[in-house]
Amino acid sequence: MRYMTTEDVMPLVWAKSDAGGHPHSLIGHLLDTAAVAEIIWDEFMAPITKHLLNLACDGRGRETYVLICGLHDIGKASPEFQRKCPDLAAPLREHLPIKLSAAGTDKEWHHTRSGSLFLEHLLDDRFPETIDSREHWVEAIVLGHHGRITEIPHRRPRKQHDEARWEPLQEAFAERLAHETGSPLSALITSAPPSQSLQLELAGYVVMADWIASSSEFPGIGLRDESMAEARRRARRAWEHLGFSPSWRSEDLTDSIAAFPDQFGFAPRPLQQMAAEVARSIPEPGLMIIEAPMGEGKTEAGEFAAEVLARRFGCNGFVFAMPTQGTTDSMFQRVLRWNEQVAPDVPVTLLHGKAMLNETWFNMLRQDTDELSDIYGDGEDDPYGLSQDTGQRQVGAPAAWLLGRHRQLLSPLVVGTVDQVLRAAVRSKFIMLRHAGLAGKVVIIDEVHSYDVYMSVFLHELLHWCAGAHIPVVLMSATLPPDLRNELIASYAGAAEKLTPSEDYPIITSALADGATSSVSCLPYRKDMEVAIEVLDTDDPSDISPIVDAVDIACSEGGCALVIMNTVKRAQAAYRHLKARGIPAVILHGRLTTSARADRTADVVSLLGADRHIGSGRPDRLVVVATQIAEQSFDVDADILFSDVAPVDLILQRVGRLHRHTRPADDRPRKLRVPRMVITGLKLADDQEPEWPKAFEYVYARWTLLAAAHELRGHAASWMIPNCIPRLVASAYGTAWERDTAWSSVADARTDQESRRSGRTGIAGTYLLGGNLTPGVNTLEGLHYQEAADDDDHSTVRDGEPTREVCLVVRRDDGYFSLDGHSLGPNGERCSDPALARHVLGDCVRVRESEPLGDLRPLPAWSDIPLLAWQDTLILGTDQSARFPGVTVHYDDEFGLVIDHDGR
Repeated sequence: MRYMTTEDVMPLVWAKSDAGGHPHSLIGHLLDTAAVAEIIWDEFMAPITKHLLNLACDGRGRETYVLICGLHDIGKASPEFQRKCPDLAAPLREHLPIKLSAAGTDKEWHHTRSGSLFLEHLLDDRFPETIDSREHWVEAIVLGHHGRITEIPHRRPRKQHDEARWEPLQEAFAERLAHETGSPLSALITSAPPSQSLQLELAGYVVMADWIASSSEFPGIGLRDESMAEARRRARRAWEHLGFSPSWRSEDLTDSIAAFPDQFGFAPRPLQQMAAEVARSIPEPGLMIIEAPMGEGKTEAGEFAAEVLARRFGCNGFVFAMPTQGTTDSMFQRVLRWNEQVAPDVPVTLLHGKAMLNETWFNMLRQDTDELSDIYGDGEDDPYGLSQDTGQRQVGAPAAWLLGRHRQLLSPLVVGTVDQVLRAAVRSKFIMLRHAGLAGKVVIIDEVHSYDVYMSVFLHELLHWCAGAHIPVVLMSATLPPDLRNELIASYAGAAEKLTPSEDYPIITSALADGATSSVSCLPYRKDMEVAIEVLDTDDPSDISPIVDAVDIACSEGGCALVIMNTVKRAQAAYRHLKARGIPAVILHGRLTTSARADRTADVVSLLGADRHIGSGRPDRLVVVATQIAEQSFDVDADILFSDVAPVDLILQRVGRLHRHTRPADDRPRKLRVPRMVITGLKLADDQEPEWPKAFEYVYARWTLLAAAHELRGHAASWMIPNCIPRLVASAYGTAWERDTAWSSVADARTDQESRRSGRTGIAGTYLLGGNLTPGVNTLEGLHYQEAADDDDHSTVRDGEPTREVCLVVRRDDGYFSLDGHSLGPNGERCSDPALARHVLGDCVRVRESEPLGDLRPLPAWSDIPLLAWQDTLILGTDQSARFPGVTVHYDDEFGLVIDHDGR
């Protein structure tokens, strides 16, 4: 037998085979990946990301990135990997003077571990002067390109001792890659490692290059040699076929406030002018916290600030995060209108679990594809997560490839629910792709005041990682307690000096990663509005009748009232009483189906919006009964507000719907021309403990309700909105009020509050991204030790009682039907029609997991329908009811899902 040279053997080392069974050589795959990496660097990465990587890699960021991508699978040049497929290894066995045993493979010795160990040996041998000082950050990235970064193996297990004899071949691959790419091996040696945040972004871009080079766009070409020129042709063809869309370009953006009217249709208000000025003057990417009252224009301020920051620092997109799917859908429409004026050729992505139900987004997707299930499938088994990747079409939104699992944040402009961003703070598989998605973007997070202590743990972790990557972040809130504001700043800026509490309002606080902070304020756009505050006098705070009586009296001469209840059950009861009296009413809550809630919300916003007046579309008399969904992004103008007692900051959010828009005096009934809020569900006697329905404490902590009751005691007062908002929030979340009351339960409530906070913080901490990193070690080694969560588990970053979403389906003798009578077939098979599948998803409601509703599963035929494969169903009879032990459920088109427990 004539033994071949290393160069001769190299093309015989296999890396993969495509769906048609055609093999592809390792040298071919490594060159393909390096060629894709060149395009990602040149055409996809944001200027700021490339600048930061260049700084971290001693001016050779591109060479470093391309070479890591080229070497990512070097561990496949090993006996352990090659013997995985004896047929593909046969040509190598024939010529290589090393026996390839056909024995089973050692799953613990993955090619990622082999590759990281080889790189350590290679760099130690080539650059011995760095052995004592070099940190193994490159090895960690190679180790983690399959989604998990564990401990770097610094020696081989004994059973892999033969692998050492393969190092000359591995060295030949490394030399070949360095020569073909023009990236010397010295590019892997840096004077200091990049920040862990930048390493994680870079790891994500390595995975991106690998996935594209492993897709159907790169068919196997056999076990033969390949040149870099050929790889570049394949990469260019694949990139163009995948249809990656442009991102924001600095030359298309502005930092001049003079452009504001053209973008938003009105002259900039003081808050928006101040936001633009802060964004123009901040010396480096940092944190901006915009606090302003409801209706002041925070959204426009945040958007324009993001544009200014992107232009100044070289960002090429943004992520805009909202608290709920409903608020996200509303923001998506607003962002589309704005971006049409900024960069109309750059698509905007909608990102949340029910995005397919958004008509605008659905129509954008189907411009170029009919098989939407290929984009939104689920549950792949392949190690790359590529089974959903069509690789064949370009959609009217971003490239279809970017809509696959783990990849959506890589889209240039994203509007999504906040969990999509907070999950970047969770230790999960392929977390590096989320960070590559955040890289080079401005991150905007709205309604920060609405995130509880559990979610805030992830927000703080996210801010820490964003600071390490110099990602600009804009947080927006009605107002924040001083302690929370300082905690957010500390998460981004480290040991920043705490800001002195201020009652200035609106206010913008900025912070840099080095700890520098500052704040500026301006006059509010709207004049102070004096809101009369009343507490509805009642002996039984759970009784709905006094509320209905008060609403009836208040609206006796007409007018539009908003009634916000803390529970669905109370909202349904109030609505039932109002209807019984013949009072025009509409109800909104979370147990309406997704479609019904969206349609009804849109109708109410239209009826009570800014452009509706008495005589031109605004109802003469209407009562809107709602739950907490009316607190956020609910642009209605109520003549009077009734609200169950709640934490002070949430009451203030609700007040934002009261006299929201400027109207002529005669546009409101005479008795409702003075803004008035009536607090319900609260018994508040002068010297007695306040009382409220027990269910309220399942929603809010008792201590926060006591703080609110303290602010409300006296039964008659007024608040100057927005002037008093900072004072009220600071007081309610401070402790001074406790000394001003004799209520005996305050101390216990405080202890319980602190205990719950500590417990929830501790639970959240077990999932945190950096929880297993070793202090003082500046690499990502061990990041995924004891992986915490699946990347698809949205509940990881949300607190509260566990819930599940169920699809309501009616069963008749001849099969299953939707609520409005569309036949789904005997087993649900007709839902293979995407339009019908979307229609059925619109019949979903969310219920507590603790509800005893039996073993809920998808319909039998749905296992083959990606949109519905994991969708549990609640099967109702022809009367739209179902009976379970201890509980009866009924769906009413008006009331929504009604759940009646026996004996309650």
